Parts: sequence; structure tokens; C-alpha cells
Amino acid sequence: MRKLFIVLSIVAMLFCATVVIAADVLIDTKVVSNSLALDKNGNEYNRIIVNETRQMNGVDYIVGVAVMSFQGTVETTKGIKAGDQIKAICMAREYKGNVSYTILKLIK
Repeated sequence: MRKLFIVLSIVAMLFCATVVIAADVLIDTKVVSNSLALDKNGNEYNRIIVNETRQMNGVDYIVGVAVMSFQGTVETTKGIKAGDQIKAICMAREYKGNVSYTILKLIK
């Protein structure tokens, strides 16, 4: 019985962690910078940096966050310049405490 409880607890923790790690969000903010580059396979990708306001212990601060554009969305994001407003549906990911977004659909 105890082994079953331990296994179920581990499965529940893994499921909860998976749900929290990736989520779709709507971002609507100004672009700080936009750069086009090639990956190791020669495919174009676009790295857009936006500012995001966060709060810790009652202190507000601004962090630059990467918004990445791959494959089909690169063509639509090439023309975005610093200072432009971007509105997009993105997949949010967290890696070592840093949040980044991948554009799923750019909203005009």
C-alpha cells in the first residue's frame, strides 16, 4: 500500500510540473529590439526582446524577455522594429528560472 501511495504521489507531481511549465499566453507590449539570425541548420529565426514588469517582495522591476519566432512565423515578424507594438499568442517556457516565449500566432 505504501509503495502504491509513493508511486501515485510521484506521478501526480510530474503531471503538475508538466502543466505549469508550458502555457499559452497573450502578450501585448512594445518591442525593445529585433534580430534575425540563422540556426545551426541554416534556418532563419527571429529573436525579439520585450520588457516585462515583475514584482518581488513588493518591489516592481523590469526584465527583458526573449520572444522567439521560428519557421512559419519568421516571415511575419521580420518587419517588426524597436518601438513597435507586438500582440501575439505565445507559448511560455521557463528554463533555469528565466521565462521566454515562442510565437504561435501573430495578431495584427
